[in-house]
Amino acid sequence: MCGIAGYISRTGLLDPAVLEQMQAKVTHRGPDGEGSWTDPVAGLAFAHTRLKIQDLTDAAYQPMRSADGGVVLIFNGEIYNFQQLREELRATGSAFKSTGDTEVLLELCRRYPDFSFLPRLNGMFAFAAWHTATRTLTLVRDRTGVKPLLYAPLTGGLAFASEMAALRPAMSGSTIDPRAVVQLLTLGFIAAPKTIFHRVCKLRPGHLLRYRDDGMTVEKWAADPPTLPGTDDFHEACEQLRGLVAD
Repeated sequence: MCGIAGYISRTGLLDPAVLEQMQAKVTHRGPDGEGSWTDPVAGLAFAHTRLKIQDLTDAAYQPMRSADGGVVLIFNGEIYNFQQLREELRATGSAFKSTGDTEVLLELCRRYPDFSFLPRLNGMFAFAAWHTATRTLTLVRDRTGVKPLLYAPLTGGLAFASEMAALRPAMSGSTIDPRAVVQLLTLGFIAAPKTIFHRVCKLRPGHLLRYRDDGMTVEKWAADPPTLPGTDDFHEACEQLRGLVAD
């Protein structure tokens, strides 16, 4: 588990204390290290707290920038098939300095800015990627929403984070949504994209958010799971279920 947080503001960077406070609120998610990156021209700020799982060296620290400086990434989660993806990228000219999954994801973002690679990822993840050429901030959440990702509009911008508490430093006031309270008390949870606060949303599982100079869009990237052929044989059905659970 790692923590991510950040914002983009068309009016310029917020007070440096804002990003520091956002990062502090996700420190418990990543006690093994922290990093931040800002682009004053774009009004963009990224913060990351790291839990070391794959590559334990400094080569895997985040925020991570591509060699050409065109993409910046902060990532929470794990890509289970990253080794296969890395070998495919190497075969077509990519070079890697680290041994973990973050740099593989970064290279995929660099090569495929349309994020057409997402269906190939096997894992649990929430990440934010910045493409400098198109001035596009993209937030992505895994198919089943294992990793959390929240966002909230700012005046002329957008803030995002792994947890609600990390959003609050960037927001100028927030009020409880009574309809969300009703959902919580009747259902035991608040259905996405709602949260307990007005203006704060959960990014739905299997969705991505793009924020550009011309506005924000949210779309579904994950295809519906394939339907298995039915069977009347109990043992065959058990084997199909074991395979799905194992995967």
